[in-house]
Amino acid sequence: MNVFVLKVKCNHPDCLDWSLYNLRITIYDKISRGGSVHKDPPFRDIYSCYIVSMNIKYSFFGLLLALSLQMNAQERVKGQKVKFNIPGSSYGIIKEGFLNPPVSATPGVYWYFMDGNISGEAMTADLESMKKAGIGKVLFLEVNVGVPRGKVDFLSEEWQELYKHAVSEAKRLGIEITLGIGPGWTGSGGPWVKPEESMQHLVFSSVDIKGPEKQMIYLPKPNPRNPYFGEGVFTKNLKEQWNSFYKDVKVLAFPTPAINGKIGGIDEKALYYREPYTSVVGVKSYLPTAISYPEHPEASIQKDEIRDLSSLLQPDGSLEWNVPSGNWTIMRFGVRNNGAITRPAPYPGLGFECDKFDTIAFRNHFNEYVGKLLRKVGTAKNK
Repeated sequence: MNVFVLKVKCNHPDCLDWSLYNLRITIYDKISRGGSVHKDPPFRDIYSCYIVSMNIKYSFFGLLLALSLQMNAQERVKGQKVKFNIPGSSYGIIKEGFLNPPVSATPGVYWYFMDGNISGEAMTADLESMKKAGIGKVLFLEVNVGVPRGKVDFLSEEWQELYKHAVSEAKRLGIEITLGIGPGWTGSGGPWVKPEESMQHLVFSSVDIKGPEKQMIYLPKPNPRNPYFGEGVFTKNLKEQWNSFYKDVKVLAFPTPAINGKIGGIDEKALYYREPYTSVVGVKSYLPTAISYPEHPEASIQKDEIRDLSSLLQPDGSLEWNVPSGNWTIMRFGVRNNGAITRPAPYPGLGFECDKFDTIAFRNHFNEYVGKLLRKVGTAKNK
């Protein structure tokens, strides 16, 4: 880790210990008002301090902060002498680091390619321009934001050769490449992700019956919930898979409560739908938990009265059960694809997002994309 330490002498009893990325500063405030040490927090006059020594190791931002502190101190501390002493050995490090900052201190940029609009010549020109501008890192992604499709299909053999070319050119120029984990913006999936290895959520259907009576009961298959971005995000093939994938989990029966009470905001609490906090007005920054919950016996379901009927369920959704006396509710629980797909991805890269809670599913996705490109480049050590 690169560390910049700025030491400042002071008689003030308080001190600040900041950690700002790779920047560590310790400051003691030495400002007197009317002949006595002031009692305000050190933050109040943070720039009005005596700077006596500094040690910087490859920190461009550290240098900028030091210069800023010096200028503010000179401007704000009237009639007081500001000392800014840099040892000769440190000065050479500062100068060299400022003129030729290491890759760890250079800025990075998103490097997006627009659905097949890609060529080796353009890649080289981009990277050489970045190098000239002092850019030392790129995040490689291919997306589709409405630009007409190009001639190179995503992840085709030609596309993979072009990615290999980009890695080679970046290495030649000393630029670090970070590969996104999938097609699209923050995508972690693709057309290779099977529905059973995709992101899923729990769905249910229910029926109400009355006993005592032995009955043949039909439980409808639970419908999929509407995707967060709507069904318009699907291709025809993806929509068919989204509709058809289903797996039963449990069938539970319990005495029907006298009052049909539901937990408020359950969709958000269960994370079926949770609006992006930074882009939608009125989203809760967190979901508050009540100190205590009021009891509603007539709306409660007693755990010891729940019956597991899963073994009775037939492939067609029917089950035969000797229903006990009273009113009963039977719920059929299952899992379905939640509608999350790669977006906005190049057309050949459209597919389901992989299940992040399934290590096998994630490994299969990783091997199909990142693993394939690492094998193409020739080493698993490439970033």
